[in-house]
Amino acid sequence: MERPIFIAAIFALITAFTSIFLGQELTIFVLITGLLILLALREYKKVSYLYLIILLIIPIVSIRSYFYKNQAKLISNLEVKEELNTNVSGYVTCITKTENGISFRLMNVRVEVDKDVYHADDHASDYGSEKTVSEKFSILVYAEANTDLLEGDYIEASGKLKRLNTSRNEGNYNQEEYYKSLGIRASFTISDLKKIDKSKTGIYPELFRLKGNLIRVYDKIFTKDKAAIVKAMTLGVRTDLTEQQKLDFKDSGIAHLLSISALHVSLLGLTIYKLLKRKLDYLVAAIIAVFIMLSYLIITNNGISCRRAVIMLIAYCIADNLARSNDLITTISLSLIILIVDDPYVITNTGFLLSFLSMAAIAFIYPIVINDEKILMLFKREELNKKDMKQKIKRKLSEAFCLSLSIQIATLPVIILMNYEVALLSVLLNLIVIPLFSLLMVSAFLSGIIGLFNIFLALLFAGSSNYILDFYSLLMKISTSFKGSIILTGAPRREFVIAYYLILLVIIILAKLLRDEILFKYVSFFQKTLFGAYIFLIIIGLNLHYKELSGLNIVSLDVGQGDCQLVSLEGKNFLIDGGSTDVKNVGEYRIYPSLKYRGIKSLEAITVSHFDSDHVNGLIELLEKADRLEIKKIVIPDVEKLEENENYLKMIKLAKERGIKLEYIKAGDVLYFQKNKGFKITCLHPLKNFNYEDANDYSTSFLINYGDFKALTIGDATALAEKAIMDNAMAFGVDISNINLLKVGHHGSKTSSSKEFIDFTKPSFSIISCGIKNRYHHPNEETLDKLNAINSKIYITSKIGEIMINTKNSGKLTIRGYLD
Repeated sequence: MERPIFIAAIFALITAFTSIFLGQELTIFVLITGLLILLALREYKKVSYLYLIILLIIPIVSIRSYFYKNQAKLISNLEVKEELNTNVSGYVTCITKTENGISFRLMNVRVEVDKDVYHADDHASDYGSEKTVSEKFSILVYAEANTDLLEGDYIEASGKLKRLNTSRNEGNYNQEEYYKSLGIRASFTISDLKKIDKSKTGIYPELFRLKGNLIRVYDKIFTKDKAAIVKAMTLGVRTDLTEQQKLDFKDSGIAHLLSISALHVSLLGLTIYKLLKRKLDYLVAAIIAVFIMLSYLIITNNGISCRRAVIMLIAYCIADNLARSNDLITTISLSLIILIVDDPYVITNTGFLLSFLSMAAIAFIYPIVINDEKILMLFKREELNKKDMKQKIKRKLSEAFCLSLSIQIATLPVIILMNYEVALLSVLLNLIVIPLFSLLMVSAFLSGIIGLFNIFLALLFAGSSNYILDFYSLLMKISTSFKGSIILTGAPRREFVIAYYLILLVIIILAKLLRDEILFKYVSFFQKTLFGAYIFLIIIGLNLHYKELSGLNIVSLDVGQGDCQLVSLEGKNFLIDGGSTDVKNVGEYRIYPSLKYRGIKSLEAITVSHFDSDHVNGLIELLEKADRLEIKKIVIPDVEKLEENENYLKMIKLAKERGIKLEYIKAGDVLYFQKNKGFKITCLHPLKNFNYEDANDYSTSFLINYGDFKALTIGDATALAEKAIMDNAMAFGVDISNINLLKVGHHGSKTSSSKEFIDFTKPSFSIISCGIKNRYHHPNEETLDKLNAINSKIYITSKIGEIMINTKNSGKLTIRGYLD
């Protein structure tokens, strides 16, 4: 059998996926399937029974997955307790500044909690009569800014252990899932730093002291913006990058340059090894080179792509010392196995996926796209005339383009799943920036090392880096200036992503059959099938975008203590309110990512019920920061004295700056009407110049009709406003009795939802938007009792996250919570 380690890597990947997403018990099925495959191969190729040893990877990965799931039981208890007072100890790394102090990662942590607190019935017996329970994992720690710590310190501390935050809306950042993929299981806030033990630190402080010195060198020899980029590229320090810098690189499709490049880590390690072995014994040279690269791995915070590169370097050195050839596919497979066995959850990390997909593209897809004889394994390539320099250059450029294209083909679905958008010019841009990146890295490394001894010489060596970074900046400015250079796709359906990779796998298999001339008499059939697979891959690729459910969709976003509803029908989108008093930057981190997830690039209207911050501060953020979101108009209640409100004035100013139409609405006005679909949004409150005492009194209220379906959204309407809504509905001949859906007023407060209003509207379903454990104790029990009295089914964002409603024009609807 060719490449048994490659087969083992496939089994490791399948087992990790099965254990994490499908269930531990199904790994037995994977083991049986693997056994049957290998027995079949033995019959076909006379494979030795010794190859059955590779099946051992299945139980190994399964056991490791089980270990991490058991380890997580301590953290899962936090769902009930929310936080635990505990003691922790471990090694400090990745210190970064936060708004309120510093954060860092504590590695190889020992956590101790009272057994009475850790009362999981199915797990307590594992610890017998011990008074404490100990587990080992890594945690994210928060401390005060004046905490005197260095990376590499070993500390003991007491404080509160908390579960990491989970996302509560589609498309929002999931802190728990991200850090779980890095081996970090919980967060911890220090209340008492008991001890900094220098005796256990070993080489760590020296390495991090070197890192600190390099950071200071870069800060001296580069401008602030350039220093931030160089530190990210060479040392993995991203804390000084501005949000605009990250956005520029991402929008240009070259955000990968801001991470430690596995390719250049490999080249650095190989260069060191080859230089050393000129003067030293091969084994000694390998040991020194590996030690240097392991030290660099520690300095750069043990990044996944960097780990993969160091493992591949070690494999190369071993092969070289044994006088064996180094096989790319085998070394990729070996690094994949080691990373998965270390922590199976690594397969959920996007850095892991992009790193290995890029290597897979080089190993499997690039030889299909172009090789010495054919293009796409179907079309003959012009023979190379070694004397024709023009043809040589043309050939090299085409190969470089095809390499970049191959990586884009392999990583496209993951990039879309990450960003919900794709940069069209990224293939061409990478063709230019990647060759220059090697020179940039050499210049940056040399200037950093030389700067430890002589800053003047470092400035000279940094010249190349400065010019290249200026050129990168120009390229990014040009690429993002083209209209349509960035396509907003939204999140693709998972089945399309799976189909994409299955077709890609079929193409790789067919290409191998053609290349190796296996089953030669079927060549014509294979060629036709391969051509069909190319077409099918393109079709699936064009469908890697968000697909909205047919019919009317209403989403009540979880914005904490606030309100935000999204109404969508066949590409027409309306945003009703958007703000929060307990979630910072709610527009930037909750509302806009949710819109991007759904592929929404245009809003027919933003409507404002009233100008309290918990209804508008997120909308103001959208106006300030979401430049690529088209907002056709802003709809405001037509009442007096709005100019006295600061939020109103700010919104008006931003709307004028962006050239957005302002529209004042009053009861009886129709916001939108699509007759052929029976879709209509009607304003029922306030009447023009409505006399109000409190801003909540004039909360703009809308009746949404779609066929037989009726929904009512009323902002923070008080009992006074609710009476006005009923009076206006009767005056305009609008039926709001027995409605299907009510967005309950004022987050379920007792000042809203009067018995008269609830009995009049009789909503079948009621949704309440409020924050977790909010200080107002919303929703009020009286309100819930009134809704329960009419058998209205209640959904609350603080309990189930984002609430999604879909109806097909019949009055019937489906409703579910994001966390259900």
